[in-house]
Amino acid sequence: APGRAARPPAGRARLAIEDICGPRMPIFPVFRKALLGPGWPDIAFAEDMVFNAGLLARAGAYAFVEGADYRYHLRPGSLTHGPEAMARARRGYEQILALLETVPWPAPMVRAVRETILEDRRNLERARRGGHADEAGAAQSWREAVR
Repeated sequence: APGRAARPPAGRARLAIEDICGPRMPIFPVFRKALLGPGWPDIAFAEDMVFNAGLLARAGAYAFVEGADYRYHLRPGSLTHGPEAMARARRGYEQILALLETVPWPAPMVRAVRETILEDRRNLERARRGGHADEAGAAQSWREAVR
């Protein structure tokens, strides 16, 4: 199956915040340790996006290296596919929205992350109200919406 990649549009060599938020998948960058900052945030869900946004804010640029790919596999029982995924995501979304009130990032970055999280939260709530027979059906609907 074809994979997705977080990559800049043709003609750009650097990732923008939209390139980090848009794919809704982990990105594992290589940077000097001095740019790490506080490290992984203590957030229930989507902490990788917050980590990468913070790194972009501190570094000022996020270079993209073609061919430095990795495979990310979603499997049953993972945090994204586990039985508590939707509840964990809801908690994480609220934690991120609260965190965005305090981060020292440029306003356009805060706005991009906030818009992504609000959209994902709306999709989660829409899936929950979607009339699915069970939580598993709602979770599958939500996962499809945020891909």
